[in-house]
Amino acid sequence: DYWYSMAKAEELHHCGAGGVVMGILLQSDMATPCIHELGTPEQKAEFLTPALRGDRIASLAVSEPGAGSDVAAMRTTARREGGDYVINGSKTFITSGTRADFITLVLKTDPDAGHHGISILLVPTDSKGFSVSKKLSKLGNWSSDTAELFFDNVRVPARNLLGQEGMGFIYLMQNFQSERLISSASAIAGAFAALERS
Repeated sequence: DYWYSMAKAEELHHCGAGGVVMGILLQSDMATPCIHELGTPEQKAEFLTPALRGDRIASLAVSEPGAGSDVAAMRTTARREGGDYVINGSKTFITSGTRADFITLVLKTDPDAGHHGISILLVPTDSKGFSVSKKLSKLGNWSSDTAELFFDNVRVPARNLLGQEGMGFIYLMQNFQSERLISSASAIAGAFAALERS
């Protein structure tokens, strides 16, 4: 249950590398839980199962250059064209962005609908038009990469829509509940580990 995740978040800091902890927790407790909760059997087979096995690296992309914590202000869009979605926009401060095999991508499928126009798509990083525009330098957490991502007419099949179109904001807020708690437990454990070492 969830307490196993809490124990993991606390104990991982004994490895002595915060970036490793960040990469593992992103994979297990941030980028993949919504696939477990909302994914179709086909999505779970294609994305979740290989991520849990460690065969594919996942990343969660929400923040943008002009929209950090204000999710409703994001500008990355996906428009429906037949059986596909066509994605355009950019994301920033994305953990595991340079090495991810797929992105759990939060974007707008209806830019005029505010919070109700947000959806989540699963985007393989080998899709044409996807690129890492920059690997960001950080003060620490060097073993966990952070990137800016760019989407230029990236086409993914409509079957990669996670849950229902327009429900992405609600799904994200639900995911944030456990994600923020894991992040808090990890931060406190990291602080205790630093105190013990000092």
